[in-house]
Amino acid sequence: MKVSIVERNPQSWLGYHLQGPWQETVPRGFNQLKKLGERAQG
Repeated sequence: MKVSIVERNPQSWLGYHLQGPWQETVPRGFNQLKKLGERAQG
């Protein structure tokens, strides 16, 4: 895994919370975050 730290200007954050068995909610949460990131980039 490649990791880098990038300094950026302050920006707004959107958060949400999923409840349920972690085996189901963790993959779903990462998929939702990935989709949000792809939409934000464009």
